[in-house]
Amino acid sequence: MIETVTPTGARHLTLPGASPGRLRARRQRRLAIILLVAVALLLAAAIAAGLHFQRSSAAAAGEREAVRASAAAAAAAIPELPPPDLYRPLSPEEAQKLNAERPVEAPTATPALPFKLRADEISRLRAIDCLTQAIYYEAASEGVDGGRAVAQVILNRVRHGGYPNSVCGVVYQGSQRVTGCQFTFTCDGSLARTPVAYLWSRSRLIASEALAGRIFAPVGYSTHYHADYVVPYWAASLDKVAVVGRHIFYNFRGSAGSKAAFRQGYAGVEPSVQLPMAEVISDSLDTLDNVTAPSELPAEVKVEEDRVEALAPAPQIKSQDSSPLEADLARGQLILGEATPGATPKPKASAEPTCRSGPVQQVRAVESAVKRVGANGVGC
Repeated sequence: MIETVTPTGARHLTLPGASPGRLRARRQRRLAIILLVAVALLLAAAIAAGLHFQRSSAAAAGEREAVRASAAAAAAAIPELPPPDLYRPLSPEEAQKLNAERPVEAPTATPALPFKLRADEISRLRAIDCLTQAIYYEAASEGVDGGRAVAQVILNRVRHGGYPNSVCGVVYQGSQRVTGCQFTFTCDGSLARTPVAYLWSRSRLIASEALAGRIFAPVGYSTHYHADYVVPYWAASLDKVAVVGRHIFYNFRGSAGSKAAFRQGYAGVEPSVQLPMAEVISDSLDTLDNVTAPSELPAEVKVEEDRVEALAPAPQIKSQDSSPLEADLARGQLILGEATPGATPKPKASAEPTCRSGPVQQVRAVESAVKRVGANGVGC
């Protein structure tokens, strides 16, 4: 080793015969080797990532294909059922007795998975509207649990390969036919009836929470239900799962009713449904200033019993001119404005506008579910 001292006093050790040029060449070679190793490592990482992506893509494609195959198998496994509105010729009392005697085949139903709606704003509002209509017209008189049970059945069908993969598609399936509609309110003229405001608001809250992921575990994966005062011919072909209020819930037997059958993907888009329905929701029974307009309700809202009770109007003394409210037990719906049995209808003032008589189709269809009646509002 040779020690050299620079004019500034710095000392350097060099090998005998080593020149500054050779030292620089050695450093450059070492740097080049390091760079080559780094490039090789980067290439190896890129190749590994590409192979992993290919495997992941293949696995995802295989999973999607398995879901499609499962949905197709579920659709193929659905038994041929009699029309939904074909009932055995029994009196309500006989039907209730027969329904009560039949045991529940699945006393511990498997809870369905949460359904969280992922769609654009228009489809989200359409889904809430369709589900609200089904809950109200099918279970307005059944309380909160009755509404949640109906909502669960509809969302179960959305996931089942044998049904449409959208909320409105399920609710209005077969509604364009005289017979064959899956939910009778879509084809029997019920949509022309004016809903009761606070019950409609409650139904919309239940629909919003169901589409935000809340499940109703007691009915499990049920896809069918009927009132306890009728016995449809199709009921004998399905398993009785639960009883909620006056509704009895059923699921398919075998593979068509298994958890694997409910793997159909959501469409992501809701169809536009143009059917006659009431244009306004009247609050003529009571003052409902505390009811939130459905358009202002949050997407994820929790319906609790005290919240529901707050929506109901305070009891008032019924005057002679008040409009009577009756329960249509044949459909489980609340009807505004029908006369009580034996009562003489009060003649209307001549200044009051009259509505044309005729079929339901004369009621103008509206996309939005609610318009409050104002001071100058007129509704037919």
